[in-house]
Amino acid sequence: MRGDTLGRWKPLLLAALMLFSLLPAMAVHAGEGREATHAVDIQNFAYDPQDITVFIGDSVTWTNLDSNSHTVTSTSGPESFDSDIIPAARMFTFTFTTLGAYEYECSLHSQMTGTVTVEHPPGVRIRESQTTFTWQRDPVYDGHPSNVSLIGEWDWDTHTDLTFDANTDVWSTSMSLQPGMYCYKFVIEEADYRFDENNPYRGFCGAFENSIARIDDTGNPALTLASSSYDDGFTGQILFWAGDRGSPPDTFTSTLTHDFIESTVNGIWNPDD
Repeated sequence: MRGDTLGRWKPLLLAALMLFSLLPAMAVHAGEGREATHAVDIQNFAYDPQDITVFIGDSVTWTNLDSNSHTVTSTSGPESFDSDIIPAARMFTFTFTTLGAYEYECSLHSQMTGTVTVEHPPGVRIRESQTTFTWQRDPVYDGHPSNVSLIGEWDWDTHTDLTFDANTDVWSTSMSLQPGMYCYKFVIEEADYRFDENNPYRGFCGAFENSIARIDDTGNPALTLASSSYDDGFTGQILFWAGDRGSPPDTFTSTLTHDFIESTVNGIWNPDD
């Protein structure tokens, strides 16, 4: 994972809260991200600025300051956009939700070109979108297999080969899976089916017991409790993990749960902490 902005909150709770466990269960809800809108002027048959860099989730508004009509029409990039005709003194806005470089032009005046580069904000930890599976042989009971593969409920008919790292003696593969719960097993050589010893969760798909993978929706943001203390009230350190939108929220609401008692805690992000 990449480096991030660290949120910190120090709410004062009731004295009874200090009796809670040092590691309470925690449910969190992140507020809306800090998306921004950037301005590009269309004037003298040119886009100003011609090249602009924005963060994922940001919007760009083009304003036609010429007396002639123009367009903002993408010619390359992960997503396409087209303003149609923009008369004088009118605007067009597009929100960029996919990373990458976009080139565009005026379809009425091909000499007018511009670019928009969409990046993740600096200092934001991004949730990993792939799930990594690893298998390591038992040095006492297992030999050195020539092949280790993975099969799962996402596609039982397809074996995904794992890659072997001789330095660590670990086989691994990473896959992009849709959110949900999946049965799976490792296959050693051709017919030796194994549970995932790194994953304690098991379940049945039909008549066969398998390891169970729970895949979260990593397109959504998430908060995790990094540390906590009760020296002077309750102090907790919250890590924000960005989803596809990429930007940290302005606010969040968290719920501490202990012995079926819930206490709601509100906090404000401090991007410098």
